[in-house]
Amino acid sequence: MANMYPPTIEDPHASGAEKQLYDLLRRSLSDEFFCYHSKPLLTSARSGLREGEIDFVILHAALGLLALEVKGGGLARDGKGRWFHVRADGSRQELRKDPFAQARDNLHALVDLLCSRIRPMLPEWNGKLRLPHGHALILPDVTVDGELSVPSGMAREILLDATALDELEAGIRAAMGAWAGSRAPLPAREFKRFRRHVFHPALKLVPTMAGRVLQEGAILRRLTDEQTRLLDTTELVVSARVEGPAGTGKTVLAVEKARRLAATGKRVCLICYNRPLATAIRDMLGDDTDDGLHVSTYHGLCRWAAELLGEPFNVPQDPKEQQELWRSQAPEFLIEAANQGRLTFDAVVVDEAQDLLTEWWVTVAALIPASAPLWVFYDPAQDIYDRAGSMPSGLVPLRLTINCRATQCLRELCDRITGRATTSPAGAPEGAPHEEVNYTDAADLRRKLEARVTGLIEQGIHPAQMVILSPHRQQNSSLAGVEQLAGCRIVSTQDQDRNGVLFSTARRFKGLEADVALLIDQDPSDPACTQVHRYVAASRARHLLVVFAKGRWMAG
Repeated sequence: MANMYPPTIEDPHASGAEKQLYDLLRRSLSDEFFCYHSKPLLTSARSGLREGEIDFVILHAALGLLALEVKGGGLARDGKGRWFHVRADGSRQELRKDPFAQARDNLHALVDLLCSRIRPMLPEWNGKLRLPHGHALILPDVTVDGELSVPSGMAREILLDATALDELEAGIRAAMGAWAGSRAPLPAREFKRFRRHVFHPALKLVPTMAGRVLQEGAILRRLTDEQTRLLDTTELVVSARVEGPAGTGKTVLAVEKARRLAATGKRVCLICYNRPLATAIRDMLGDDTDDGLHVSTYHGLCRWAAELLGEPFNVPQDPKEQQELWRSQAPEFLIEAANQGRLTFDAVVVDEAQDLLTEWWVTVAALIPASAPLWVFYDPAQDIYDRAGSMPSGLVPLRLTINCRATQCLRELCDRITGRATTSPAGAPEGAPHEEVNYTDAADLRRKLEARVTGLIEQGIHPAQMVILSPHRQQNSSLAGVEQLAGCRIVSTQDQDRNGVLFSTARRFKGLEADVALLIDQDPSDPACTQVHRYVAASRARHLLVVFAKGRWMAG
């Protein structure tokens, strides 16, 4: 027996032919078929919105989607191309539209509607309906006599008549098969997701995670803008070191300070340690990087210095030799290029400055004249590389304490991890508490993570709004060898796939943020899961933090 939606015909306007076919479909088709009666359509045209409906839509994992139009009574077409409904007494009523064209056009409108839903709900489909799809017309009261009775633009396989009613499943399969061809069937799980989340989603008019993120995000953006007022009050300060916990707007202020310095005609270099953060800063600046403002990682500057000196910059394969290159040899290129005047600036701004070693600050200072502006933004509690470098002296100390990135709940969580006290500005959203999900092994973590990601997508969260953070690289994490999660590709950079879910280590993602952070591999017995790691990882979340942990995460 077919799966019927709704379970009974509720439309008082349904024709007798539709009611008859509803019962026939329910009794004749197997439970592999899902039949939807009176599928509504709302399309836009130049004159405004237009309502329509499809009499029946039939879904099958292997055969695809069939838009089935039902016409009771008889059909006739005159010499002028007009179509008529023929009643039992022989009288005629002119139809507004060619029934064959109506079936085709309704299918196209349905496909357009489904594709608009596919983009956010099944991003791996790339906005296309991967299910085979086509239309058919059924005339339950007449018999079509041979090929000559079939109009052009309609094949016999997709025109069902009274003779098909006794073997209705065979007729439906033949019509769907005519469109499906030899395509492979959808996997059962993917077909289920399509039915439940794209074709016939449940309607729940309750607050969703996506709605909450949009609402909270608007407030937090406004509050972050207010942080830039600090720069207005310190305009006469030439050089400063600005200390602030995660979320207090250090990167926003660093970018704005660099922009303001460049606007005065200075050649400015904005330096950070992580490449992903440098990429994000370039995106924030946009065209401003063309106006005397250069953004680079510290070692990116070293590589540039080597090129200016005409020296090779070869990264060795041996890990110890690599460490020696990054720690000592690369900085030598930078200070030599600076001393020769080949690489100099009028001002330098450093973000995430706690990542730099003490000896590297000599090379940074060499890039600018002695009295030139040097602004440094840092958080000593995020010293995840355990460097604790000493910064240049003579910098005016400034402190940020107001968290404008995260909700109050997440800000309070980070305060408990570090033992420091920050505040949320007036009007900051309270948000939801962080979630802790216990797991036993890697397979258990993957199951629970996939379920949570699926739930978030169902709540309207786009995969690009999430980040999965681990203390380890993916090949050494619980997601080793996993390419997809909840139907979404796992990517190492968002440029790989805008519809993918980003995986990163907490170290690499430091300085960045996401609406939803999913922390995995949180094992208190793992030496990599230190207090600093917990703080850095947890503070990446703007709205929701989900922690997958062995044991009590906060007790580790």
